[in-house]
Amino acid sequence: MDALYLGARPTEKLSRLLAPSGLRVAHAKYKPGSLASSSAYCAVVLHWKSKTDQRVIVEAKSLGIPVLVITSKLAEAVQAGGPSADLYLEKPASDIEVATFLSDLATKLQEPRALAASR
Repeated sequence: MDALYLGARPTEKLSRLLAPSGLRVAHAKYKPGSLASSSAYCAVVLHWKSKTDQRVIVEAKSLGIPVLVITSKLAEAVQAGGPSADLYLEKPASDIEVATFLSDLATKLQEPRALAASR
């Protein structure tokens, strides 16, 4: 499973923290419509800078993809309108906080598969 990291590049430490959960972090620049046309992502991590970044949240949520927003403008990001992210973290967010969110998400996504396989 891949998590899409938009904005700042993910650190090597984050990649090491996610390795046990089987998650990889893919870094890319956002282009409108790119989430729907690319491979399925289990989550989007967005370094939110302005209201124009809200379009990423709108697209991801319309596809059912969870969104984690990291920003130094927390109040502005939360009040931007439209669909909300699943979690907002204020900069500087630690790699451990991001890895915890993504690892928990990976576990939740794998639970239905494990249940179906056991039937």
